[in-house]
Amino acid sequence: GILEGQRWFFVVITVIISVAIIYAFLKLPNKKEYMYLRVSLVLILSGAIGNVIDRFFRGYVVDFFEFTFINWPVFNVADIYVVVGTILFAFLLLFVIKEEPKLKK
Repeated sequence: GILEGQRWFFVVITVIISVAIIYAFLKLPNKKEYMYLRVSLVLILSGAIGNVIDRFFRGYVVDFFEFTFINWPVFNVADIYVVVGTILFAFLLLFVIKEEPKLKK
């Protein structure tokens, strides 16, 4: 699809984003409240790594889920991980995680 033939662009961008996700994961407090946020980051990272492995060794990502009864793009498990992880991450940031009020001195 989009940006077809830009193999190294996707590999470099994925590595940069993966490093940022790993950094965020390590900086999160080790509390039970952040468990779902950690799960969302792991899902995104897993999907990104799965797709970058395909792109690095094959030059393209192998998509194998195709639904012929509806007009829907072909996708793979790594794509599912990225999408589900991103939706969970956005939901948590928008509706669940609340910023703690700062105490004024």
